[in-house]
Amino acid sequence: MLFFIKFPLSVQCIQSVFLDNFGPDDIMSFLGRLTLLIQNIVTYPIIAFAARIKIMSTLYGEKYPSWKHVLIFNIMVTTVCVLGAMFFPNVGTILRYFGAFGGLLYCLFLPCAVQFVIRKKENRLTIISVLSYIYVIVFGVANCIAQILVN
Repeated sequence: MLFFIKFPLSVQCIQSVFLDNFGPDDIMSFLGRLTLLIQNIVTYPIIAFAARIKIMSTLYGEKYPSWKHVLIFNIMVTTVCVLGAMFFPNVGTILRYFGAFGGLLYCLFLPCAVQFVIRKKENRLTIISVLSYIYVIVFGVANCIAQILVN
């Protein structure tokens, strides 16, 4: 946030994909893009495999019901990903929304909720601690709302 406040130029000159800020002839930018391509090629099947195992186990009671089920699942996941990339190619916006929501959930809400429950069971819950938990959660919600409102 401070970067955008102190940045001397217009914020519109900053691209949503960091590597787009560099020229096409920059070798380090090319190597960064190549590294990201390799990372996506490696991680996409792993994530799809884990999701497929969980979904198939939940729906059918077994990890591999048949090759037809797996093929249909893979076609559906690939179609959703390709359509998402075609119709909403703004990676920075997607990362901004998921980052704000994930930060709210994992870094702010869940630790406060766990501490609240633990202190309540031990009868050590004070008004100061409750107010501090509420303050942290409200700050996270405000961050999520700010990410939606900022263009």
